[in-house]
Amino acid sequence: MPNDQLKKSKFVIIPGKSSGNSINYDERKKIEFSFNPSKYTLTDRNNYQRSKNPGTKSPVIKFRQGQARTLTVDLMLDTWMSEKKDKEDAREKYLKPLQKLMAIDGDLHAPPPCRVLWGSLDFKGVLERMDNLEFTLFTNQGIPVRGTVKLTFKEYIPLEEQAKDPPLHSPDRRKLFKMTQDETIWHMAYTAYGDASLWRVIAEANHIDDPLCIEAGKDLIIPVLDQEHA
Repeated sequence: MPNDQLKKSKFVIIPGKSSGNSINYDERKKIEFSFNPSKYTLTDRNNYQRSKNPGTKSPVIKFRQGQARTLTVDLMLDTWMSEKKDKEDAREKYLKPLQKLMAIDGDLHAPPPCRVLWGSLDFKGVLERMDNLEFTLFTNQGIPVRGTVKLTFKEYIPLEEQAKDPPLHSPDRRKLFKMTQDETIWHMAYTAYGDASLWRVIAEANHIDDPLCIEAGKDLIIPVLDQEHA
């Protein structure tokens, strides 16, 4: 079996790290699960705005923006079936690495991206939720060796990639980004340029003095990087 197929034969999550304008995924820190899931769910949605027109029966809908795809999967956290005589704590093997994917990255000011691989599935995103964590099997010493958890990932695609596929011909639309309530200018810079430290480029283009006080719903200009920052 080729190496790339062997890597995908088990359900694997690989943490990512920003490096300039790209993301490096470190396979040395991969989380490999002993049992593959029985299923996973992919959800894709678009966001439409409804407006009422006098004299019409139904409201007119206008496309606003696409929403990130969501991947949901139920996984077993098992160390009991390991060949090792001393069974490893499932919290150490699985839970702590997963919690790191939800922790704030100091450089990004947001949780780090990750890559989910299994068979033909290759999903790049961020771990948004951990639900229904439950441990069901323990050693005589009370060490948890089997459990289950439900993970929800949000797809992560840098803004530059979204602008290319499909191509957006309007230069205004390519340079605008709507600030949401949970968004930060650091994460916006990371999404646009792959480098959170370039938040000042966005701040200067939008005359922002305080990056912590940006009104939700505000459209911000994402300028093209000049030679100095590219």
